[in-house]
Amino acid sequence: MPDPAAGADARAVNGALMTGLVALPAVFVWFLLRPGYANSLRKVVFLYAFGPAAIVFVTTMIEAATYA
Repeated sequence: MPDPAAGADARAVNGALMTGLVALPAVFVWFLLRPGYANSLRKVVFLYAFGPAAIVFVTTMIEAATYA
């Protein structure tokens, strides 16, 4: 189902951007903030880019609090 927030003329992710998103997601995710990309695509890629770092941060904080 198309994302209504993207509008009728939603942009497609080209090959170069897709390669960048897979290789260095934290760098290339910012290109998705331009108008025309679906919000669902933005959410998935932001989660892919920053989710692992957030998990590592939370785990480190929990371990630090446990051994303090």
